[in-house]
Amino acid sequence: MKRVFILAIGLSSCGSGSSSKHISMDEYQPNSANILVDIRTPEEFSEGHLENAVNVNFFDEDFVSNFEKEFDKNDTIYIHCKSGGRSTKAVQILEDKGYKNLIHLDGGILRWLEAGKPVEK
Repeated sequence: MKRVFILAIGLSSCGSGSSSKHISMDEYQPNSANILVDIRTPEEFSEGHLENAVNVNFFDEDFVSNFEKEFDKNDTIYIHCKSGGRSTKAVQILEDKGYKNLIHLDGGILRWLEAGKPVEK
């Protein structure tokens, strides 16, 4: 019984360190004051991106240092990719580096396009 209790306490604390928020791409309201980071490749970005988005390529070996050069760790930053996979990983990596106010846009640009919302080229 004691082992089960200790295991339950250990499991309940797993994952509790995340400070990021998740909102659906449908809920995102574009605003020029927002810091919006698109972490797709430059090729994907050039095919269409949200207005005022900044491109920081997740697959670049210098992704973290490039991100750190651009953004303060206390900024509120919205992050998205194509569908949500890369941005989920990026948020975890950036939180480990000390970023505190990350907002993951679930569904990525695919969700945005499915809703018929505009992109820039």
